Amino acid sequence: MKNNKLISILFLLNFCINYLSAEVLLFSKAYELALENANEIKASAYLSQADEEKIKQEKASLYPQINFSAYYRKSNYETNPLKTKTEQGLINYTLSLKQSIYNAEIYSRIDSQKSRSKYSKSMLKSEKETLAKNLSNAYLDLLKSKTKIELFESYLSQSKSRFLEITKKYKMNLANKMDLIQREVDYNSAIINLQKEKQLSNISYLKMKQLIGIDEYEIPIIDFNQEILEMIDSMRETIAHNNISQKIKQAQIALEISQNDIKIAKDGHLPKLSFDASYSKYDTDNPNIEAPYDNTRYFMFSLNLPIYSGGQVSSKVESSKLKYKAAQEELDRVEKEVKVELNEALTYFDASIESVFMYRDALKSAHLYVESIEQGYKYGLKSLLDLDDAKVKLNEIKYKYIENIYEIVNSYIGLLVATNNFKNVDILDALVRQEDIL
Repeated sequence: MKNNKLISILFLLNFCINYLSAEVLLFSKAYELALENANEIKASAYLSQADEEKIKQEKASLYPQINFSAYYRKSNYETNPLKTKTEQGLINYTLSLKQSIYNAEIYSRIDSQKSRSKYSKSMLKSEKETLAKNLSNAYLDLLKSKTKIELFESYLSQSKSRFLEITKKYKMNLANKMDLIQREVDYNSAIINLQKEKQLSNISYLKMKQLIGIDEYEIPIIDFNQEILEMIDSMRETIAHNNISQKIKQAQIALEISQNDIKIAKDGHLPKLSFDASYSKYDTDNPNIEAPYDNTRYFMFSLNLPIYSGGQVSSKVESSKLKYKAAQEELDRVEKEVKVELNEALTYFDASIESVFMYRDALKSAHLYVESIEQGYKYGLKSLLDLDDAKVKLNEIKYKYIENIYEIVNSYIGLLVATNNFKNVDILDALVRQEDIL
């Protein structure tokens, strides 16, 4: 008996610890966790750092290249006519220096790599934006799921009341068999739909878990009492700062890379001048045999002047120019596409705001109506079916309200992407309150 009590206490304690340790997941916190958990973001960050390192590699060609080398050589000698054999070991130490004096291609390659590094950073930001859009969909699906379950529970309660009512009437010969079967089908369908929605809710929970990488978390609910006007004003203020979107930035950088490629190709026509110097010292382990030399020193200036390469360089220049034109066309296309996306998001944003205000007013009226029906039911003036119908209408309006909130958030995320203001996702935290758990 004592063991059973101990087990019960431990179970309750474990439940309380898990409950208290579960984190209330506001959207800004979920986004922070998703960034830490996303393998593709980490991979892109490493690749971006690798491109940054390549700039140093290109710049290294501007500095002197100093090398030291050494070797040991063993030789066998046979003299005539005595046929005597002698061995000699020869040791060499060499210090060499090479310095580029003029090579326009080095500077062009540095500029090109700087552009490529900027492109990889822009791609990293784009992937973060894509992650935020996927996360917002999963997050809002969870928020919608709770209200949808409540809606299907009210459908179930309504269909059950109607089924019980028609059953009584059928027993009193006040309803026919077809009406009874129809109500029974409606009742069973309500059960199935509720079970299905609960399963979909579990799937949404797992999707969110996969994105943020933690097992225990609490999801707040839409705050129907929140003054949404203030939040919408903050959203409008944010998107009013219209920066260049990452899509356009990437197309502009791609155009810049193509321009640098033209310079690199043209540099193939230019001369290259370099300076080389070397010092070598020789030593032997058999001084009886005269070594050919003790040490050598030399320095030289090298000039490489391209004269004819079969048209290869000119072809590279022409190819790079054509790629530049293609990049210009792509930039024009992206600018048009972003403009359409911006206008589309603004249209959905404004339309959803109008619907939200409409459903917010309807929600207030629905709450008052349910309260009046509850009072009537309490004093026997209204039936259970009347109360179920009122609750169904309330939950339907709630769900429509959340759907329009969903549209506002989706369009707001799209506007943040189009205006490159993605640091302002924390505004979405104002939509929810933390008391309830999904």
